[in-house]
Amino acid sequence: MLARVKASKKKLEAAHKDLDQSDGATPSMKSPSAQARENTTVSKATSSQYLDRGRMLINRYKRQQGLPQDYDDFSATEFVAWLISNKPDLKSSTWRVYRQAAYHTLMGKPDPDIDVALDMLDNDIVEGDEASGKRSGKQDRLAKRTSAMKEKKFPKAEMDMVFAYLQYKSRSKMAPILRDWLEATVHTGLRPVEWRATAFQSYQDPKTKRRYCWLYVLNAKATNARGNGVVRTLDLSELPSPIMNAVARMSSRGLEWHEEGRFDNVKSQVGQLLYTIGEDIFPRRKKHFSLYSCRHQFVANMKSVLEPAEVSALSGHVVTRTAREFYGRAQSAWGIDDIGPHARPIAEEVATVQQSADFYEARIENLKLAGVLHGNTNSEFPS
Repeated sequence: MLARVKASKKKLEAAHKDLDQSDGATPSMKSPSAQARENTTVSKATSSQYLDRGRMLINRYKRQQGLPQDYDDFSATEFVAWLISNKPDLKSSTWRVYRQAAYHTLMGKPDPDIDVALDMLDNDIVEGDEASGKRSGKQDRLAKRTSAMKEKKFPKAEMDMVFAYLQYKSRSKMAPILRDWLEATVHTGLRPVEWRATAFQSYQDPKTKRRYCWLYVLNAKATNARGNGVVRTLDLSELPSPIMNAVARMSSRGLEWHEEGRFDNVKSQVGQLLYTIGEDIFPRRKKHFSLYSCRHQFVANMKSVLEPAEVSALSGHVVTRTAREFYGRAQSAWGIDDIGPHARPIAEEVATVQQSADFYEARIENLKLAGVLHGNTNSEFPS
């Protein structure tokens, strides 16, 4: 399934090859990561700057961890976990430079876990950049105003009203698709764009007859228009069959739309239908529901039943500062009975997030000890 995703992406890239603006650059260093983007370029000057910045970051890591500056046998994965723990306090533009610097520097390090370290960087996400590309100040302000008008939660009662409308009143041919999109997303937390690159797997144990289901998601990675991040895994085995079936349908449809080059068009139609229904049902609401509202609600729900690192792993290793304010809060969560059986992350992905959280908390405590931060500082790692 994922091979089809990669093939369709290459097809779309070929169709827009005239948009490439890398004339005169040299091929970038090949990453050992199986998920790394191919045929990328970087100038010699930029590569040199990345390496200088990478060495600076490694030296800072050694200093903070009490390692000798001439000690080169440090763990690449531990360094990346430390680097990610710094992300909440950095501007997105600074983080992109740090991430690339680490990538270029680590590619030359002889480490048995180098693939894992680079995959951790591949798995990183810049939140809220799905549109990618540069925007003018006016466009950026407009985008913020538009975002401010979107609801960052989707209460159960309101969602049930939308479902009833879709079933009994709407005549749109997109109504069944919108229902599946909402149902699947509020139980998996996928970003709208991520439905174009998923794989659903189901297995029934022949002895126990128990059904196991997993959803594999190619993490949306918006920096520099890249969308080929590594896979995160959601264990959906405990979800009721109707919800799992909705997830399976969305996974299949999203890939099909993506391969046909019409995913964005379908997403736009479905989003517009939701907006229209919202205006009809909730004419006095100041904020309207969007497809992204379901992701907010999923995160809020999971915050009420899972540990922070588990929530981060499920939602795609989200560790940016905006995640503190941007995502649904636990107090917006549905009731336990309404949440019911829910998705769970796999232990390996949780451990990766937890390691970064540990580094973050240790740094905050050291800064407080040094008198740089005060007692009211939020020391919770954003998730």
